This record gives sequence, structure tokens and C-alpha cells, in this order.
Amino acid sequence: MASAIFVAAQTCLAFDPNEWRNTQALDIPAAGLVHVNLPATTLDAAQPGLEDLRIVDSNGNQVPYLIERLVPGAESMIRPAEFRSTIENGATHLNLETGTRTPIVGVSLETPATRFMKAVDVEASHDATTWTKLAGGDSLFQLPNGATKLRVPLP
Repeated sequence: MASAIFVAAQTCLAFDPNEWRNTQALDIPAAGLVHVNLPATTLDAAQPGLEDLRIVDSNGNQVPYLIERLVPGAESMIRPAEFRSTIENGATHLNLETGTRTPIVGVSLETPATRFMKAVDVEASHDATTWTKLAGGDSLFQLPNGATKLRVPLP
């Protein structure tokens, strides 16, 4: 009876890579510990936690692996290196120079105004001539009842 249970257990644990929907061949130049960057298409096809990821050697044996995930740095706030405010045709323009090469994930407004509501578009330029719209159709406001929205997230 014990041998039948063992055979059934072995059958359940077996896997056939040919039955997998997504596979990718990796060219490993040397034996031993190797660092491999997986392409975005591989990561996109895998489950979010990568629990379905398997590495199989040329003999069909599963190979142990370690997943190293890059963790983004903590979000920080920086003050602009330069700031100018102008009003043109009834529209307020706030021009700022970030002074950083770090990706910007949002723009927050600090103001002493206690009552306002403004439609917001955020545009970016490297040369102050050609502008690319980053966010639009959003609004910033600060109302006397305490309702406040002073941040525009950027993609």
C-alpha cells in the first residue's frame, strides 16, 4: 500500500514543460551562479508574484533561483530650483524648474490662499520651447470648509 501512495505522489509532483503556455529559452554562458535580467515580456506573461516562474536546465531538471526585486526609493519632496508665476488671458501659469534628474511623480502646490478652485494642466519641457502634456483635466482647490486637493499625480 505504501508503494502505491508513493507512485501517486510522484505522479502528482511531475511536470511537463511542453504543456506550459509560455516558455522562453535563456542562453547561459557559464556554469554556476549567473545573474539574468528577464525581459519585460516574460514578466508580463507571469503571475504578479512570479509563483508560476520555473527554470529548467537542458536535462529537464528544475533549477533553484533567487528573484531580486528592485525596490523604488522612498518618495521625497523637493522644492523647485526656480519658480515663476504669471497671469495670461485670465489663466495662471506656474513655471518651475525642478533642478533634478530624478523622475517626478507628482506636483504639489503650497499656497496661503484659503479659497480657490483651478483647472490644471501639467506640461514639461527640456528646452522651454517644446512642451509635452503630462496631466490634464485635473483640478486643484482649497475651500473654506477644509476640502483640499493640492497635488497632481504624474504618470
